[in-house]
Amino acid sequence: TDVGKMAKGDFFGDVSFVFGAGAPCTASVVAVTDVTVIEIKKEILRATFAIRPDLACKFYRLFAALNVRRLERNLVVAFYERKKSSVMVTKEEFK
Repeated sequence: TDVGKMAKGDFFGDVSFVFGAGAPCTASVVAVTDVTVIEIKKEILRATFAIRPDLACKFYRLFAALNVRRLERNLVVAFYERKKSSVMVTKEEFK
């Protein structure tokens, strides 16, 4: 299922970085056009955060905002899927 498109400046792999290698895979990424990908090793990122906590703060803010958008998108998809199956959804349920 296609859950979205990424644009310049977007990133992925953040869930694995935050929760570790044992975290379940939450998505796969497939390029549909030519792209340039920059891989940043978690050890380097963690070392950078240790000496630049301001960057860590920005990263975790972006992480939180990205996951709020993901959650909102998933709620909307679930809402419309449920609506298509003709199950009534009340306004209170959607909140």
